[in-house]
Amino acid sequence: MAKTPEAVAEFLNSERLAVAGVSRSGNQPANPIFKKLRDAVLEVYPINPRAQEVDGVECFPDVASLPVRPYGEAKTGAKLREIVCMLLAGLTVSTLLCCGNLQRPLSATDDEIWEDFEQWVEGVLESPAEERASLQDLYIGYLVESGLTAEKAQWRMERIIDLRGASTERERIYWNAKHKLGDGPAEPLTLVREAARDSPPGKALDVAMGNGRHAIYLALLGWETTGYDFSPESVRAARALAAEAGVNITAVEASHATFDFGEEAWDLIIVTYPYYDTMDSTWPPRLWKAMRPGGRVVFQGVAESDTTPEDFERLWQPFDLMRCEILDRGEDWFEGRESRTVKLIARKE
Repeated sequence: MAKTPEAVAEFLNSERLAVAGVSRSGNQPANPIFKKLRDAVLEVYPINPRAQEVDGVECFPDVASLPVRPYGEAKTGAKLREIVCMLLAGLTVSTLLCCGNLQRPLSATDDEIWEDFEQWVEGVLESPAEERASLQDLYIGYLVESGLTAEKAQWRMERIIDLRGASTERERIYWNAKHKLGDGPAEPLTLVREAARDSPPGKALDVAMGNGRHAIYLALLGWETTGYDFSPESVRAARALAAEAGVNITAVEASHATFDFGEEAWDLIIVTYPYYDTMDSTWPPRLWKAMRPGGRVVFQGVAESDTTPEDFERLWQPFDLMRCEILDRGEDWFEGRESRTVKLIARKE
């Protein structure tokens, strides 16, 4: 392979880049370049005046709107023009994506990033529980103390959030740390409060219960509650908080696959921000089978950008949807983030 021109190599070895011409649909030549650069460098910003985000990354209308200065603004105009001319002269997209210089300079690989995080989590789990703390703030603080800039530490934390979805075990490690630190919402959702208020106490199940906030709330109202979660620290936290509240709950360490839902076993099932796709068609039949006649499912989670209430009505048949709404904002775990929220209450007739 021919040697990459010096100016292009310098450009590709930058740690901060902006890519114009990306599209939301992903069908523009700039999109694979954006994806490859994002995998290889520390920061890449998409530019498109008609898009709010591309591949889950905030998009900016122009270079002047960027929160930081990308490569090129601090360089000489001649250098930047030299690179543009080389691209116009025949440096193809495939060459740009495949050239040997496209490596993250002096930066950790994804495996190294995750290994460092996992070792840090081990220290967190071995430490005595203290006051509630933010995993993100603590880990970023640790990275800065280790020598990273605040900017790079923030990027690495965001990368951890992406990397944890690679396996169930990584998710468990991440959530173990969250629940050991008491990180996350503590109060029951308004939707759960409303559903419990309108139902006589019975047997309730809290799916992927986290710290048990909903199971404990229902127990305080007289419900016989069971909750499960695949995180051992979640189960430990739920039991401790239940004891502190003076109620009994059954807290089980189990996954979606291993927990026994039973048949017509529950009067109320709480499913809030579960570890599965909200449009997964296998879940409504599973919940229907587990629900007693007249029972209700309370569901709140993240709605994809193109889903509608009608999509959920079709998905949840033959349940009677007593309530179904989609909000163009994040709530609870996703408060303040660009997200959509679906809320529904489904009744088994």
